[in-house]
Amino acid sequence: MSERVPFLNTAYAAYHHRARPSADEELARVGPGTPCGEYLRRFWQPVIRSEELQDLPRRLRIMGEDLVAFRDRSGSAGLLALHCPHRGTSLEFGLISDKGIRCCYHGWLFDVDGTILETPGEPSDSPLKDRLFHGAYPVREYHGLVFAYMGPPEKQPEFPILDTFDLPGYRMVARAPTLWECNWLQVKENSMDPAHLAFLHTLPGSQGLPMILARWENGTGWRRRPAWCTSTRAGKMIGCGFGSPILSRPTSTNSRRTRTPWPSAR
Repeated sequence: MSERVPFLNTAYAAYHHRARPSADEELARVGPGTPCGEYLRRFWQPVIRSEELQDLPRRLRIMGEDLVAFRDRSGSAGLLALHCPHRGTSLEFGLISDKGIRCCYHGWLFDVDGTILETPGEPSDSPLKDRLFHGAYPVREYHGLVFAYMGPPEKQPEFPILDTFDLPGYRMVARAPTLWECNWLQVKENSMDPAHLAFLHTLPGSQGLPMILARWENGTGWRRRPAWCTSTRAGKMIGCGFGSPILSRPTSTNSRRTRTPWPSAR
């Protein structure tokens, strides 16, 4: 079989273009130790909505890492390594405590910063909880989203308050994520391609973006938009959550902007 050529310059030449091109490993992989994964870990990333942290822990897979998110009874949010360091039990089955989360197997108690608070079953003079920690990542809640920093602790940046977070006349509302069964790069490439809007999203049966392109009948300049998109004003899109490499499957766990009052899209 011939090797795949990068471009075809003659008719009926599919024979030379049959092999599947290799994946762009440098961009497509975001797990620990990968170039893109280590780059993304240098920034605060949204991982879950604040309202999802209630009575039960939430299991997450963020950039190839299995984690558990929770809010203890004191109101503090935590993001810990999924498996208890004692016997490997999943902390998604843990018990929310007044301070931290307790493993359901032997009752070890972990604070949101990874401090081991209690080690039931160990001798009273056991030094384990005084010299060891469980894996934890710092989190910050902002406008209904829980952000996490998963990079090198010594390189942790300040949480950025971007100018788009506080635009006059708008408010930020956290929205549920949308998952696609594909690599994050495919979704992001699509969201950066405005040329397809004029064709694909005007075909019969297309949902979503045609609502953005249709002006509101009341003459305010507001435009209809689907639930997964941001508000628009004067034809300019404030932002749109089309895809992120943060979750193991791409998600639009971003915030959308709404103007008060929110127009009802019919």
